[in-house]
Amino acid sequence: MPGAAYAYSGGGYTIAQVAMPQCLRTPFAKLMRQQVLQPLRMQRSTFAQPLPAAEHNRARGHYADGSEVEGGAFIYPELAAAGLWTTASDLARFAIGVQRSWKIGTAFLSTTEARDLLTPALNNYAQGFFVVGDGEHKRFMHSGGNTGFKSTYAMYLDSGNGVVVMKRIIKASGVRFRNPYQTRHTFASNLLMLGALPLYVATQIGHADTTMIVRTYGKWIAAGLDHGRRERLLRLYAQTNPLRADEFPKYN
Repeated sequence: MPGAAYAYSGGGYTIAQVAMPQCLRTPFAKLMRQQVLQPLRMQRSTFAQPLPAAEHNRARGHYADGSEVEGGAFIYPELAAAGLWTTASDLARFAIGVQRSWKIGTAFLSTTEARDLLTPALNNYAQGFFVVGDGEHKRFMHSGGNTGFKSTYAMYLDSGNGVVVMKRIIKASGVRFRNPYQTRHTFASNLLMLGALPLYVATQIGHADTTMIVRTYGKWIAAGLDHGRRERLLRLYAQTNPLRADEFPKYN
């Protein structure tokens, strides 16, 4: 029954990809260019698969051992789920466009449309986005990956602060790739070590109760905090939701 259960489904978007051109009599890649990429000025993005032969300025995928993906990248017929070519800057333009539409409304999306788009149904999943947190901590995010490529982004709805990361940049920096859901582990564990109430931590990362906090995040918690790190964490997490300030520990 619709709405009774949750399952991540790239296949569902592939069905939508097939239906849209049939209804609108326009190829999917052209529709996306007209409705999304051009309005958001994503000039280095396309759903064309394969890329035109003249397009040489593109990244080439690599396996974990550093070897290059055959042909540089696979060709995916699932354009909606796996066919976007983009850059970190263009992906940021997309996130900014959605955030501004949610907050004040834009020509791209009205406020009503954006808020409907970002309203979670089950498991914090909205229409194509994971949405977690509340108040100033409310944010939408997603990570993506095809063979040889990884990327992730997160955007805070209230402040408009966000980040986009492509895996090759991470690899060149010598940093292990972590998607937004993995970075939640650090956020939650640090709050718990500072003494925040488990229920407060659970709601900040989108959980309905403390089950996952007790069962999973406990293994990431260190035995204790030295004074310097404690002070740094207190400064970092000082800006909590004022409506729920009584749930966050007070320190002298």
